[in-house]
Amino acid sequence: MINLAEYTAACDTILDLLGNRQVFKRFGKCFGMPPLAYLNRLRIYHAMERLTATQDSIEDIARSS
Repeated sequence: MINLAEYTAACDTILDLLGNRQVFKRFGKCFGMPPLAYLNRLRIYHAMERLTATQDSIEDIARSS
């Protein structure tokens, strides 16, 4: 499994090679939405999973998302 440092380095390399505009354009074509919208949707999904699968409070889940 890739760790956060390796992931960040890989993202930086991709941005250096392609540029922000090209990465955002390709991301949008691949996922059908901009990166920030995708990230927000992913955070909401994980929060919903935690709400249904754990006894964690909404406050705890909100702080960790």
